[in-house]
Amino acid sequence: MDTGSRLATYAKLRHIKVFREQHRAAALAAARTLVEQRAAELESKRRALAEFRAQREAREQALFDEISGRAVQPRDIEAMNSRVALLREREAAMQSALMDAETGLAEARQAMDQARAAHIRAQREVEKLDQLIEVARRTEAREQAAREENEVEEIVTAGFARAHRHQRHH
Repeated sequence: MDTGSRLATYAKLRHIKVFREQHRAAALAAARTLVEQRAAELESKRRALAEFRAQREAREQALFDEISGRAVQPRDIEAMNSRVALLREREAAMQSALMDAETGLAEARQAMDQARAAHIRAQREVEKLDQLIEVARRTEAREQAAREENEVEEIVTAGFARAHRHQRHH
């Protein structure tokens, strides 16, 4: 395969590698966006849980204050305990959702790291191919210069031989 056709093949291959690199860059951008979204969701869930805990404690205290210091029926205590249990169940559900959000963020970060590594590999492939293309271009230029030099030498040699033959005949 001559250098010219090699360069054409390299150009096609470079087009494919650049396309892959761009695809990997887009995947990395999407992964970063997902990490940002998951981080925002996690922070939102943390704030909501902290606010709920503060409200739950205040509600529990208010429920306890309603029945303390006075005669109450067992059903009043049961109703208070039921409300407190509901508040704590909601807090447990929010805590579980927070843990799920932490897991989701960790998974998104891992996916982003993998996307970043794939993008870096794709960039390196393009860089290596660019270096190979540059070497091939230099080789092509040297070969072209050598061909031109040989052509000039052939012309000079042919001209010299004709001149020499012409002198011998005269």
